[in-house]
Amino acid sequence: MAIPTFMDFVDTRRRAGRSMHVQHGVNMPVSPADVIVNGFIARTFSPEDADRYFMHLLGTPPGQDLLRYHGMLLQRDRWYITCNSHFVRPSLRCVSTQNVLPLLDYHIGIGQGTVLPQRRWIPFDDFENGGPIEGCRLQLPVFFVNRGGGVGFSLPDILQRRDLDLYDANKMVPLVDRVKARLHVDWPDYRPWKCRIFRQDETYARNSISLSHFMRLVGKSVAKFFKECAPDRFTSITQWRIGTGGITQDHVKIIGVIHVSTHNWMPIIQLTHYVF
Repeated sequence: MAIPTFMDFVDTRRRAGRSMHVQHGVNMPVSPADVIVNGFIARTFSPEDADRYFMHLLGTPPGQDLLRYHGMLLQRDRWYITCNSHFVRPSLRCVSTQNVLPLLDYHIGIGQGTVLPQRRWIPFDDFENGGPIEGCRLQLPVFFVNRGGGVGFSLPDILQRRDLDLYDANKMVPLVDRVKARLHVDWPDYRPWKCRIFRQDETYARNSISLSHFMRLVGKSVAKFFKECAPDRFTSITQWRIGTGGITQDHVKIIGVIHVSTHNWMPIIQLTHYVF
């Protein structure tokens, strides 16, 4: 008998006419399989692409079920990996000697507002790695968690340094090569955008920075995207329009960042309101 996979779960829900999203204001039961439906990464990339991304990220062998193979554990709106995590590269350097379960994602119910849908940035070839993207080992997502247990900080708070309650603020984020680190934003109805995360004078040999510094650099990059995608460069009127009368920096919350390829990251963005 074939073992059901994540996408079998998704297809079953669709055939039954069940919603693939959490209804706003309703407490719905959550299971480990919901990681590719109602997690921040699934809402960013879509359930189908989240399944592919997780398989790549975790090094899941072909034919293996993601849930069972990695012992996916759901605990307090968080998904953890409990086994077969040897392929995973951590995104924070833990100073504790205790074994810490790798954190994969958070449930979107921990926040309020629409998660920005983006197409995952995928290069044709990962030239820096000397081969196709499948040969690139990814780091776990980095989440910006506050000491109260919530996840994410508003963009204005990050830019104005009102983010002193960032949990693990002084832990180090190991970057393979910070000189080439880039942030990609794929805002709906806008052209794909990217920029270097670090300025030229910040790309010295040390490849690790504190989590608080990393979050502020990500925030500055997202703010740069808003500045360069000014309304006068965009004429269509959609619910995703940036600028006066549309979405501004005040509406943006940075949840974390996703490592999508060697040197390349994408932000997880949640709005302060719902977009339909």
